[in-house]
Amino acid sequence: IIIGIDAPSNVSSQPMTLEETITGAKNRARYCFAGNNYSFGLESGLMPVPYSRTGYMNVVCCAIYNHNTYLFNEPYIGLSSSFELPIDIINLIINQKVESSDAFKQLGYTKKEKLGKAEGSIGILTNGRLVRKDYLKEAVRNALIQVENNDWYKK
Repeated sequence: IIIGIDAPSNVSSQPMTLEETITGAKNRARYCFAGNNYSFGLESGLMPVPYSRTGYMNVVCCAIYNHNTYLFNEPYIGLSSSFELPIDIINLIINQKVESSDAFKQLGYTKKEKLGKAEGSIGILTNGRLVRKDYLKEAVRNALIQVENNDWYKK
């Protein structure tokens, strides 16, 4: 049984580094664990990327805990592919501290209130070829590599 929970990330509403994005995913997964077999936390954020046009790319992190990894705070981590947001969106996020979803609405890219609950910015930018739900799955699949092949990743 999979149960979705709106878990707090305890990071900024718009993570600006890979570390902050991973921390948000870990916090969400830890919040949801409560002795379950597994808990999954997802967080989307920006990360600085050298040589990119805007200096940042969007990425999703999935953190998965089970009983052993929860006790030692060592989740399985997977990341999605990354992409750049338009420069006017990045400028609004950085200069006015606006969350990505709000920046897309404010600049007229969408009329939707919560883009993350719909197709996401990736859906808008790819004209629907890749939507947020499928983009999130990529991070989950990548984290599951370690779960399914746990013996290969032991220290």
